[in-house]
Amino acid sequence: MVTLGGDDVAAYREAVAERNFMAMRQAVYVPRTANGSQKLARLVDIVEEATANDRKVVVFSLSKSI
Repeated sequence: MVTLGGDDVAAYREAVAERNFMAMRQAVYVPRTANGSQKLARLVDIVEEATANDRKVVVFSLSKSI
């Protein structure tokens, strides 16, 4: 699990206020670099560790709409 921080939280709260579901999903990738996004930073860590151990990584994404 990745805890949102900084830019991620601000973008998420703005998206919630606007009731913009797609923006809520994309908020965890603001500002679209590993330096600002906790989720992307964690993904980079996982990929780097896998690469160092000659492993492959498969990333799945799931979005459930109500």
